[in-house]
Amino acid sequence: NDSLSYSWSVAGQTFSSKTVTLRISSVGQYTGYVKVSDGKHSDSAKFTLVIAANQKPIFTSLTWNPTTIVKVGTSWFKDGNDNNLSDVTLTVVASDPENESLKYTFADIDAGTGIEDTTTSSKTYKLNDLAVGKHALKVTLSDGTNSVVQYASFEVKQNTAPLFKTF
Repeated sequence: NDSLSYSWSVAGQTFSSKTVTLRISSVGQYTGYVKVSDGKHSDSAKFTLVIAANQKPIFTSLTWNPTTIVKVGTSWFKDGNDNNLSDVTLTVVASDPENESLKYTFADIDAGTGIEDTTTSSKTYKLNDLAVGKHALKVTLSDGTNSVVQYASFEVKQNTAPLFKTF
């Protein structure tokens, strides 16, 4: 068994070990060469290394459940049904082209409060904490390099008793 020697050249860097760690900070395509020798014979190969830019995460959907909330007295109901509710949830479906972990930031832009960073793709609001009216939310999605923003809103409606008129 002959001992092997290695010679690498790529992106202006040279190495003489079996494995190499490149320090390339620019996006682009680089041509490299590697040569292996046992002292008697050698072989070489040319290769191409592509360094691509990190792509932005992608929002697929923002979904509220339930989609309609009605307050009757001190109780909450969804979509006009008799199901008593205690919360509403925004679920984000998203992906990252490089399959990096995603961080979700939920910010209540109406009140300027409720900012929460999480790796969980949903945010639940307790209905007792919400006033009747429209509520807007800023959702920021980050892969650690790039961030994208989308806005979502929902409305809490107050159900009022019907008025009878006499004729």
